[in-house]
Amino acid sequence: MKLYVLPPSPRALKVIALKNHLGLDCEMQVVDLGKDEHRTAEFTALNPNQKMPVLVDEGFGVSVFFLKNHTLRAVPTIET
Repeated sequence: MKLYVLPPSPRALKVIALKNHLGLDCEMQVVDLGKDEHRTAEFTALNPNQKMPVLVDEGFGVSVFFLKNHTLRAVPTIET
């Protein structure tokens, strides 16, 4: 998994905290809004809305906040 974020944005910090809490192992890619990296063709292919954070797993990218708003009740419990 790869997580595209821009720390220290509040959205990024929330997602990073959740990732750490769940013990998920994923690469983090910092996207620099000041350099318009979120408007590149590569990033737009991941999320046409050009918003972050974005989680990519096995080539499929989705906005983390889309997931939060549409699947929060369907998130399974991870047993350790």
